[in-house]
Amino acid sequence: MFAISDTWMWQYGKSHYRDWDGRFLSLEADKEMNLRTNTQPGTVAAYAFAIVLNGTSTLIYSGREITIERDHLFIYMPGFPIRIKDISEDFACLWLVADESFTAETPSIRNAVRSALLPLFEMRRPVVAISSEESARLSTLIRMAGEYLVSENPLREEMLGNLYAIFLMDLSSILSRQTQRGGFGKRTEELWWNTSTDCC
Repeated sequence: MFAISDTWMWQYGKSHYRDWDGRFLSLEADKEMNLRTNTQPGTVAAYAFAIVLNGTSTLIYSGREITIERDHLFIYMPGFPIRIKDISEDFACLWLVADESFTAETPSIRNAVRSALLPLFEMRRPVVAISSEESARLSTLIRMAGEYLVSENPLREEMLGNLYAIFLMDLSSILSRQTQRGGFGKRTEELWWNTSTDCC
């Protein structure tokens, strides 16, 4: 598996941020930027979260075909192969990417990841349909992470870690509320069961 920074350098040839340590990546990506996923030499050692802002895209994720659209949250797990099969001209999404080692070595974040992602893993769901309000709130956190990544605040790394933990706790809360309403919602049920039954 490749680290976030190695993957970025392979695709773009230069660092994304000044003094970047490769732990986090936050960016808004259009069709062209997302298609660069197909050129990466291998899988990525990172957890990644994409909130779709506009358009649609069909992915081949760990051998399964998945279509994502506006107000869908797609979750990438470390080491899983991914390729873009089709993508609309107006596609846009926000990405929050976090290094796998950093996530695993930070107890509070490791616990938050487990809490947020275990239900998705057990139910084989790499994508969740969320409300426009939930999408806006999570998008705000991703954009805040991007602001801290370019800031000169001496506590930048601690703030990024806290933002990541808040993002994961909010995601966990969203999934919990969907479960309490009697499942993951009709849109998500259809989205999930229309994909392969192979594990994500």
